[in-house]
Amino acid sequence: MAKRLDGQVAVVTGSGRGLGRAYALALAAEGAAVVVNDKGTELNGTGASTTPAETVVREIKAAGGKAVANYEDVSDFNAAGRIVEAALKNFGRLDVMITNAGADRRGPILDLTPEDWEATLRIHLFGSINCAVQAGRVMREQKSGAIIIITSSAFYSPSYPMKLGPYAVSKGGTYALMDALSQELVLRSFQEEPDRFLAYGQLLQSEPLQALQVEDRLRRR
Repeated sequence: MAKRLDGQVAVVTGSGRGLGRAYALALAAEGAAVVVNDKGTELNGTGASTTPAETVVREIKAAGGKAVANYEDVSDFNAAGRIVEAALKNFGRLDVMITNAGADRRGPILDLTPEDWEATLRIHLFGSINCAVQAGRVMREQKSGAIIIITSSAFYSPSYPMKLGPYAVSKGGTYALMDALSQELVLRSFQEEPDRFLAYGQLLQSEPLQALQVEDRLRRR
């Protein structure tokens, strides 16, 4: 029986645990081949391990899906390019990029160091920028694809008592990135191919899986 995302290829960053793992498993269950990217760091961004990504890949394969593990650091622009290359090398294309990777330093804003701010912004914000740009360049050539950037209400909610100042700032940045990309890429595509992208652009933010179905139908015409 055909699945909704058969033939599509997705990258999910930070997908060795938590929500990223859930996204990767859901995409694979719908038929997508998945690049499971996770550096395997601790919550504060220290350390590294191949175990989280490898464990999710085994779960996907055990359920009959397709997946490969990737351990690149999203905060490095060239490494983000290698994440995209992993999708192209292993599965021949890239249809979905979900920028989910995150690590953060917590504490009262006045007590945090510049290193604390940098560590959080580097992964959440610049990681999303790097992966969105690298994936977007491939999708521009394909004339198809979806970039889904995971943000949070933390950027407009008080961070106290959670003490998540750097996280809130980074998520505000990712929201702005998502908005800018959606306008720039979808509007450009609409100007070039209005029938192809009108419904897709309207669906992308609120119903990403439904948007992928629309994109798949349009691509197969």
